[in-house]
Amino acid sequence: MDPDQLAAIGFCFGGTASLKLAYNQPGLKGAVSFHGGLIAPEPDELANLKSKILILHGADDPVTPQDTIDKMKTALEKGKKDWQMILYSGAVHRFPILLQARMSLQALPTIPWLPNAHGNI
Repeated sequence: MDPDQLAAIGFCFGGTASLKLAYNQPGLKGAVSFHGGLIAPEPDELANLKSKILILHGADDPVTPQDTIDKMKTALEKGKKDWQMILYSGAVHRFPILLQARMSLQALPTIPWLPNAHGNI
């Protein structure tokens, strides 16, 4: 492991933690948040932030109000940071987990030893 090439990736609380880590560890190369709590960096954290930020978020996530998203965007733009935020339309909180569950249910009919055990999908 090369300590000069570290990044943080997290889901939900882990997504929030990866952002906070990026705000406080200038050596971190990148941070990715999947449906994490979006906490805008404080001014001192913004000054420390050197890593690239990727936020993957559900556009219909009821956990994160629009004003929180706006504060996050404003802080990162003001600090001229390298960041991207992708909002998935129609997606709610935990969207990667829900998508995986849906895909798993759709795969059930292809499992030969499980005929009709899954009911209607």
